[in-house]
Amino acid sequence: QASLADLDILRRTRRMEYFRIVNWDNMLYPQYEDKMQKTIAPDIWKWLQSEAKRKLAEKPVAHPAVRAHWQSIVDGIVPFGYNVVEE
Repeated sequence: QASLADLDILRRTRRMEYFRIVNWDNMLYPQYEDKMQKTIAPDIWKWLQSEAKRKLAEKPVAHPAVRAHWQSIVDGIVPFGYNVVEE
């Protein structure tokens, strides 16, 4: 329960909707490879696309590189080498 409360505090104080906490120590041990994959769940991918579309509509003065990045997300390009994977 305490960890859920911690996550709730992060969510509310940092205005974070979807996030993950990564223990980088796991990169030191081969058995944790599956935890270090650059993957996102389909529901998070849909949320990212929705947010990118909303931001394109609401923030016409954003930097051109940022707008291009948002548009690529809307167009279905998963950023930063991530893959959409069903967990």
